[in-house]
Formats: sequence, structure tokens, C-alpha cells
Amino acid sequence: MSMYPFARRAGAVLLGLSLIVVFVLPVRADMGPKPTMQFSFTYAIDPEPAILTGIQYECTDPDCTDARPLEQMGPQRFECWENTCSSMAYGYQPYHRLEIEFADGRVRQSNVFTHPSFDSLFDVLVQEDDLVVSARYCGPNTNILGFPPLDMGIWAIFLCTYAAIWVFLILFLVLVGRAGATFRSLLGLYIPAWIISLPLFLSGILITPGLFATVLVESLLGTVYVLLRKGPKVVFLTTLLLLNLSTQPGLWLTVHALDSLFPFWIILPAEVCVWLVEALGLFLVQRRAIRFGEAALVSLVLNLASFGIGLLLPW
Repeated sequence: MSMYPFARRAGAVLLGLSLIVVFVLPVRADMGPKPTMQFSFTYAIDPEPAILTGIQYECTDPDCTDARPLEQMGPQRFECWENTCSSMAYGYQPYHRLEIEFADGRVRQSNVFTHPSFDSLFDVLVQEDDLVVSARYCGPNTNILGFPPLDMGIWAIFLCTYAAIWVFLILFLVLVGRAGATFRSLLGLYIPAWIISLPLFLSGILITPGLFATVLVESLLGTVYVLLRKGPKVVFLTTLLLLNLSTQPGLWLTVHALDSLFPFWIILPAEVCVWLVEALGLFLVQRRAIRFGEAALVSLVLNLASFGIGLLLPW
């Protein structure tokens, strides 16, 4: 008896749960990178007062006449420490202003400023009566751990490695699919797949820690699926890992390369592409056992689940 109707019903249940997670919890981008701002304070006054609390105002007007505090919703917030502040948001307004309360009893406001790119670093000069915010470095080469910009040589190595992974992925999908998705028939292909994947997976976590949660969530749900479907476990999980290592860096680069004013206008089309690519990959290696519709449903459930869990993560 075919397992397709059962898998379809199980997929529908998981899909419903995933949609509840996505739409009931505060809306948030995927487990990948989110727009952030980092503020480092220097002082033109002596003694240097410590920071007590602060507010980041969001504005659509260049003069900030319609300023509203950045709302705290789950991980979205503005926080301050002794001499630094930072914020993370689902989506920033075009203009911003800081208002900081210091230990000397003064509340100082900043000039209106903008954020040129996805991850923005700012210097804040504390003066007697106000704050001066200026962009220090803004660009796609700053990752979630705050590492310095990477030079062109490192980026060239990364891009060449990324292209090689895609070549290996396509070769893997074609050969495994042609062999009927059997593990023993292509043992010489699976071993290199894991040898290549594991170091890349660990290094990928340094670039975007959300990769670990994405792979973990999708692997757990994928295991449930193959157990219910009684499909080839090693084939499915190997394919899933290779697909994530291929699609997630592309998603990360796409998001970081573009502006952060409206991240969902970027995230959602990119997620659709990730869903379709992963659906095609899952179908190719199992095309003798499942239909494309089932592969698309499974891929949709896995991506919605990782997307929903990402609502709770601070990266």
C-alpha cells in the first residue's frame, strides 16, 4: 500500500502547526541574518558618565517629527550597557534617533541618522548637551559574530568553495537519483559528501549561527518523515544537509547584499527560491519513490518549521 496519502496527511498536520508558529508568534525573519545596529560611545566630556538606559526612535520623516520608540517584540529590542548599545529589528524605518540617559543625570538626544546597509556599526560622540552619531563601517562583510570585514582573497576562496558545493550537489542529485536512491550502490559518493559537508557546516555556523538551528530542525522533522515514509534515511538526510549548505549561504549573501528597510520583501522571495530548490533536490534523489508534489510539501513543511523556530532566536 502506498504511503503517499498518509505522508500527505502527516505533512498537512505539520504544515498547519508550522503556520500557527509563524503567524501567532511575533513576525520575524528566518534563522539567518537579521538587520542590526551596533553603537560604540566615545566621550568629549570628563568625567565620562555611564549609560543607564536608552531609546532608539524610528522615523519615516527626515526630521523625525513622527518618531516612535523601537518596539520590543520578542528578540526585537534596543539595549544598552556601560558604553555600548545595540538594536535588532524585524525591519527598520528609514531614519533613526537615539535618546540616552546617563549616570550624570542628563538625557541626551542624537542627530537623525540612517543605516546604509544590513549590519550597521556607528560611533556615538557624547557631548555636553547632545550626541553625534556617525557611521563607522557598514557593509555585507560584517557577520553576526562581529568579525572584521573579510579581504577579497578570503571572499574568493569562499565563493569558489560555494560554487564547488553546487557542482558536487548537482552531481550527487543526478547520480543518486539515477541509482534509485540507494546508499550501498554509491558508498563512494556518500563518504566524500559527509567529509565535505561537516567542515563546511561547522564553518558556516561561524558566519551565521542560524545554520545550526536550521539543519537541526529540518533534520529532526526529516527523520520523522522518512520513518513514516519508510524511505532511505541516509540518502534523505545527506541530501538535506547538502541542500542546506548550498541554499543557506546564498540566502545569507542575498540578504546582506541588499538594504534592510523592508527585509521581508527580500526574505520571502528568497525563501520561496530555497523551498523550490530543496523540493527539486529531494524529488530528484527519490523520484522513483515519490511525486514532486510530495517533495514540495515536505520541503515546505521543513522550511516553515525552521522559519517558525527562527522567531524565537536572537540571530
